[in-house]
Amino acid sequence: MKFTIISGSPKGEGSITLQYLLYIQKHNPQYEFETFHVGQKIKSIEASQEKFDEIIDSVKSSDGVFWITPIFYFLIPSQLKRFIELIHERGVTDTFQDKYATAVSTSIRFFDTTAHNYLHAVCDDLKMKYVGFNSLDMWDIFTESKRDQFLYFAKNFFSTVEKKEPVSSQYPPLPEIKTTYSPGSVTNKVDNSNKKVVVLTDEYKPETNLGKMIKRFSDSFTQDIHIAEISKLNIKGGCLSCIKCGYENICIYKDDFTDFWKSTMKNADIIIFAGEIKDRYLSSKFKMVFDRSFYMNHTPFLTDKQMGFILSGPLNHIANLKHLLSAYVECQNSNFLDFVTDEYEDSGKIDNLIQSMADHSLTYSDQNYIRPHTFYKEGGMKIFRDDVYGRLRFICQADHRWYRDNGIYDTFPQKNKFTKSRNRKLMFLTKFKVIREKLYTRVNKEMLKPIHKIAVHPDK
Repeated sequence: MKFTIISGSPKGEGSITLQYLLYIQKHNPQYEFETFHVGQKIKSIEASQEKFDEIIDSVKSSDGVFWITPIFYFLIPSQLKRFIELIHERGVTDTFQDKYATAVSTSIRFFDTTAHNYLHAVCDDLKMKYVGFNSLDMWDIFTESKRDQFLYFAKNFFSTVEKKEPVSSQYPPLPEIKTTYSPGSVTNKVDNSNKKVVVLTDEYKPETNLGKMIKRFSDSFTQDIHIAEISKLNIKGGCLSCIKCGYENICIYKDDFTDFWKSTMKNADIIIFAGEIKDRYLSSKFKMVFDRSFYMNHTPFLTDKQMGFILSGPLNHIANLKHLLSAYVECQNSNFLDFVTDEYEDSGKIDNLIQSMADHSLTYSDQNYIRPHTFYKEGGMKIFRDDVYGRLRFICQADHRWYRDNGIYDTFPQKNKFTKSRNRKLMFLTKFKVIREKLYTRVNKEMLKPIHKIAVHPDK
């Protein structure tokens, strides 16, 4: 059997994820493997039809496809995202139909789930037979038991392909949005004279639904807002995962991106991301922007903002996209406003949603209101905290300095002297059954006391 490996890493042969596939190949010499580094060579693949066709021909002659990738910002790298767009743009989706597929990723497991949900959905859209995925920590290969599990994963995939076993699909096809949005006039504009409002979009086209929604949002304010177009920025390429920014947050690219991110995005009070949905995400241009912002590594940079999304496309049929965009806002220590889309047939309803988002963005900004964060932020930051404190410290020294100076490490239980002292005493006392039963009987009441005191105190 033959398998095509589509690698999304911008590092090519230097990809950590690729090493796991080399390990599979070493233990399965009976199969043929052909690897394409689309993440590293996306510009030449995009420019050369011949190079693109070489990949498609390999898929056509293969029994199965391995999608292999690092995890970048809740998803795959922008370079691999662009390759998936090319599959649709160049009309070769039929080549992938009925091919067995699986996905392998490496990361520190920060939102690896949303990345794999996306890849699964992409395979379902291409009518591939998606067998499953394997999400690996970068250093799993050093552990024998994990190497064994990875080989079992590969063995089971090969067996499924060889036996031509049936595979269920999870993601139904997305509906086409046929609504033509016709915005109404604005009667009650809100005063944004003391707030900087930025709309970041791929390209501002006034005649499209997206362009009309952006214009309607802009018209909701008394003062002009800034509409920033990605297509007009000099951005030379996607993140290369070189990690050279880890020491002092300086990107190796010499282009417009860092200055734009610092001067325009950092200084905004309200940020609206406006884009069209492409294969269950935004465009690869948008993904490139998010990826390039990783020059700040694992440190939140767009903090204390009001953030919302104006999107054209079937967002309400893509729960995964809602999850990862909401998580992005939380992980920036900012406040999520709303999603507004052109899915509604009633243009008046879209108008009202846009106006409401404009109103709330100013109200919340004036109040410095940030909604309490959920697992997205809390879980994600604890993953970052542990890895930056430990194995990533020497690489991500800028992160380490920021975490240290901003009290991120103080949430470690071992850093809290009161917690350490209390736990020592109570754990000793619970060794005695009589005391243990009394303590556990009272624990809920004792936890409630200080909280209730603040809740009902007239001066709090």
